[in-house]
Amino acid sequence: IAVSGAFHPLVAEAARYDIDLGAHARLLFITGPNMAGKSTYLKSCGIVIALAHVGMAVPARRARISVFDSLCAVVTAHDDIGRGESLFLAEVRRVGDLVAQLLAGGRVLALADELFKGTNVMDASDATEAVVRGFARCDRSAFIVASHLAELAVRLGDEEGIRFAHFDAAVGGPGPRFTYELKPGVSRQRLGMVLLRPGG
Repeated sequence: IAVSGAFHPLVAEAARYDIDLGAHARLLFITGPNMAGKSTYLKSCGIVIALAHVGMAVPARRARISVFDSLCAVVTAHDDIGRGESLFLAEVRRVGDLVAQLLAGGRVLALADELFKGTNVMDASDATEAVVRGFARCDRSAFIVASHLAELAVRLGDEEGIRFAHFDAAVGGPGPRFTYELKPGVSRQRLGMVLLRPGG
């Protein structure tokens, strides 16, 4: 996937992004604070890939995209009281469905936003690490994973096929300011308490 100037078509004055996934890096691991742009980037990528696969014009300056057998988004999950299913169990099942597609040998593009947020941070970290390592070893597919768990970047640093990128914010004045620019590396910036304060 080599896309330049991609943007979300439903966002006014949308930021533009590049998407670069290939043999050298099959998994993009994105970190950054709340509201910095991780989820919108994932959705923009999904829209570009989906529109390209049905033969429509894509919201980007240029795009070269391989053909995938499926596009899988592990972006939202909900608990189900009627089925006795917690949020975490719903997330596990969504990831299990994706793993089944990968084991079937298809070429999958998977987008994942905050894996395992339905459990405690330690289990979420361990589970995310295990899943991301497995994804990175799937040489026929590509993955974009957004996470607040920046400390995972250190633990995943020895895994081939992973590239790290981040969004960040400038803090000061009446509140944080966002550039929505995807940059190389890892962000350990935290804005949760800044946003929680009155006027944040």
